[in-house]
Order: sequence, then C-alpha cells, then structure tokens
Amino acid sequence: MSQTSVQADKKTRFPIAGGILILIAAGISLFVAIVGMVFLQSHINIDFDFIDYNSEAWIMSFFGLCGFIFGLPSSIFSIKRMHCGFSIFGIGIVVTSALLLGVYAKSFVVSFFCWLPIILLSLTSLVFVSISKREFS
Repeated sequence: MSQTSVQADKKTRFPIAGGILILIAAGISLFVAIVGMVFLQSHINIDFDFIDYNSEAWIMSFFGLCGFIFGLPSSIFSIKRMHCGFSIFGIGIVVTSALLLGVYAKSFVVSFFCWLPIILLSLTSLVFVSISKREFS
C-alpha cells in the first residue's frame, strides 16, 4: 500500500471538533438574535408610533440570525465531512456577521460578551475545517 492511500484513509477529529465549535457559535448567534428581538419588542409602542430602525436591537437580531442560519448547516456539513466549500463559506458568514455585530453594536456588553466568543469559536472552527479539507467528500 502506498503512502498516499494510507494518508487518505486516515481520518482525524478536526472536522468534528470544528463542527461542534461552529454549532456553539451558531447557538450564541441565535441567543444574540433572541435578545435583540426581546429588546426590539420593548422599544415598540402599542400604537407602533416609534420604531428606531437604527437601533442596536435590529442589528443584534439581523446579524444573529444570519450567523445562526449559515452556522447550523455549516456545522452539520462539517461533522458529516461533506461540502467543505459550503462549510468554509458558512463559517466565513458567521465570522463576518460577528465582526459586523461588533462594529455596529453601541454598547460594550454586546460587542464584548457576544462578539468575542463567536469570533474565537468561528476562527478556531475555520482552522480545524481548513486543516482537514482533504477528508471531505
């Protein structure tokens, strides 16, 4: 048996670890979106007279949902070792949405406690998935 076939048959746990990390980051993104929606509901009057479209709640909701919508399938594909390109693309969307959340969030609590864990988990997941891209089908 040649050296290349032995290397191709060896499977590491990097895609599974990357999938679990991006799943956790997607869960945090969903939490950020739900918190943003709760704050959004508290700012809308009963008569719908006041809706601040530039508020932090809209930003939290939108970017949190984007991170969750792309992070969940990306984690599933990474764990199943399928569609490496989509997994990397989804992780990139999660990283981008977290970066934009950090840039546009006005409060320190949102930008530090919500932005930083998503970024760290997503970048670690991106490294794990990129390292093991030969294992994907």
